[in-house]
Amino acid sequence: MLKASRNSEGPTSIKTHKRLCFGIKTTQQYTTYEEILRVWLEADTVPVIEHAWLFDHFMPIGSDPTGPCLEGWTLLSALAAQTQRLRVGIMVTGNTYRHPAILANMATTVDIISHGRLDFGIGAGRNEVEHTAYGIPLYSAGERIRRLGEACEVIHHL
Repeated sequence: MLKASRNSEGPTSIKTHKRLCFGIKTTQQYTTYEEILRVWLEADTVPVIEHAWLFDHFMPIGSDPTGPCLEGWTLLSALAAQTQRLRVGIMVTGNTYRHPAILANMATTVDIISHGRLDFGIGAGRNEVEHTAYGIPLYSAGERIRRLGEACEVIHHL
C-alpha cells in the first residue's frame, strides 16, 4: 500500500507499508536429505512460514570444509517437488559458479517443478576456498560485480 503525504518539511513524500513475512533457511551441510525434507515439509504446513531457502555452496562453510554438503540447486529441485505452498529459493546463487544461460535454464526448471514458486537470488560470488578447490577463477570484486550485471541481463532476457 502506498500513501502520499505532505509534511511541513517539504514536498509530498510516499510511504510504503510492507507486510512482514517469515521464512526459513536451512543449510545443507552436515545433514541428510531426509532431515532437510522433514523440516521443509513441516514448514509447508505452517501458514505463517511463507518461504524456504538453501545456500549455494559446494562444501560446508565455517571452520571445517571437509564434511558433507548437498548441492543447492539440485536439492532445491527435489524440495520444490515435495512442497506445495512455500516459495523456494537459493540465498544467494554465486554468479561465478555457473554460466548465466545454464543458470537461467536451471532456474526455469525449478520454477516449473514448483509451479511458479521460485524466488531467484543472485550475487557476485566470493568464497575463495570453494573457488580454489573447484578450479573456478575468483576475479577481483570489481570484475565480479561487472560480470554479475552482465549475468542479470542475460538471465532476464532468457
